[in-house]
Order: sequence, then C-alpha cells, then structure tokens
Amino acid sequence: MISVLVCTYNRSHSLATVLESLGETYVPTGLRWEVLVIDNNSTDDTAAVVDRFVAARALPVRRILETEQGLSFARNRGIREAAGDVVAFLDDDVAVSEHWLAHLAEAFERYAADCVGGPARLDPSLPKPEWWRPEFDGKIGHFDRGNDVIVSRDPADGLIGIGANVAFRREVFDRLGLFRAELGRTKKRLYMGDDLDLVNRVRRSGSIAVYDPGVVVEHRPDLSRLTKEYLRRWYTYYGEWDFVRDLDAAIGAMRILGVPRWKYRTAARNALALMKAMLVGRPDEAFPPELKLRAFGGYLRAARRHAASGLPRPGGNGKGRRRNPRRPRVTHA
Repeated sequence: MISVLVCTYNRSHSLATVLESLGETYVPTGLRWEVLVIDNNSTDDTAAVVDRFVAARALPVRRILETEQGLSFARNRGIREAAGDVVAFLDDDVAVSEHWLAHLAEAFERYAADCVGGPARLDPSLPKPEWWRPEFDGKIGHFDRGNDVIVSRDPADGLIGIGANVAFRREVFDRLGLFRAELGRTKKRLYMGDDLDLVNRVRRSGSIAVYDPGVVVEHRPDLSRLTKEYLRRWYTYYGEWDFVRDLDAAIGAMRILGVPRWKYRTAARNALALMKAMLVGRPDEAFPPELKLRAFGGYLRAARRHAASGLPRPGGNGKGRRRNPRRPRVTHA
C-alpha cells in the first residue's frame, strides 16, 4: 500500500490542483493507496476543499490537523498516521503526471529501493521577471536530473529527489528516525534540508535511493517566490542550513569564527563583483553576487550562534571528505 502525504498551510487553491491531478493519475490493478492531507493550522478553506473530494469519492483521501507549526512536524504526523508500507510526499503546489503513481510503485519494486525521487519541473507557463536567471529555478522548486535512472548508495552522488516529490519505505522511519524538525520550514523561516538529510541517512545506512524520471510532477509555485526579496531570504537561510550540514560532516578545514577560511576568500570575490557591477550601473549583474554574500552572512550568523551555545565546532575531528565513487546508472525503461 502507498500512502501519499500532502502537507499544506493556507494554499487551498493549489491544494485543489494537487488533489485533482491525483484523481486523474493511473492506478495499477491491485494497488492499494490513500491520500492524507496534513493541514498545518490553515485558516483558509482547506478543510472544505478536502471535504469536496471526500464527498465526491474521487479519492481515498482524509484530512489530518497538525497543530504544531512547521513542515517537518506535519510530515512526521503524516508518517504516524499513514497505513502504507511506502510513504510518498508531495508539496501542495504540484500536479502529478498521469502515470506518477504507477512509476513510483514500479521503481520501489524493480530496484529494491528504500527511497525513490523524481523530477519536479517548473510549470513552463510561469511568468518569470526579466532579471530572472536559470540558476534561480532550483530555489523555487525546480529539480531535474535528466532522463536516466540513477541508483545510489552514496550521499556524494548528489540529489535524487526533493521534498516536493520523494517517497520512502515505511521501515526507513522505524530504522533511521523521522524528519529533523530543526531543518524544516516554518511559517516564518525558510529553513531547508530535512528532506535531503533523510535521503542521505538512507544512503549512509547502505540502502538504495533511486532517481526515476518517470516519477515526475509539475511544480507551480506561488508568484511571490519570483521576487528578489524571496531569493534574498532563501540564500540567507541556505547559508544557515549549510552550517548545520557542516555539523554533521567531518570537514578538516581551518576556520575563523567558525567559518572555513575559503569561504572568506569566496565572499571577498563576490563583494568585488558586486561593487564592480554597481559602479558600472548594472544592478542585474550585481544581484547574483549579492545573493552569495547573503548565504555567507547566513553561514556566519549560524556559526556565531553555535559558538555561543558552547557546543563543539563542526568538523572537529579533522578528517576529510570521503572520495566520490562513480555513480551507477541504468537506462530508464
């Protein structure tokens, strides 16, 4: 059985789109599944939207209220409520493809995977501003590693899925634990990484994680994300998350105020690029280095906060990163 979890907060309009697409996805004969909408204290008509699908019997769907605010709390509540031996996570602003469910079930079976992810491609009709660059797409939910299946046991292989479209065998949570709440997004904080952290825990345990291009969704983010202010916040919180990631890694780097020295050199280059672009009157060219400086500022802020806590510094054992092994690939059928 597959349990599909959609965690949501005040996005009833886009939630309806997710549920409509799930109602249209192909369900293989004999496959049992359910849809759980985890309502994280919504004040809009989220409950009414779910009730309409329940009344129409268009989906095996039910709504669960999670009062502790935060995406990780909502995801963890859904895990506890789910009946399936596979738990799949979707954002509340995606639409699944026609054969999303069938490809998901097949990937778990074919590759004996404990985790399966797939592409989350931006809606091509999304109206992007003139200053937008392709490098910003991933910051609003775009993820696509191409048309080859990737079978991975190593975190160094890179992303195989993001929280908008990723699934795990239920026993993973029993064996490795739930999502880490300190990495999850909340109403006020664009924290990130609870999904990547769990995928990497799966791979570090020796289990298989699979990227399958057939398990595809279309991401339709709110237009408020296509703004400079949103990107500024995103990069700042990315810097903080990057520091938290370093806490879990054995990185033998010389540090100043808890920050690796090479990050200061990179920040200096970005500051110079920012000043040059502003001096010649090219603000759009100044924006990317500004964002990288904001990420550096987020890292520094997290490092200083951690130092004040009295806990050990990151990478304290001086060991280097493990060498990156070759990634196995298979052709997608």
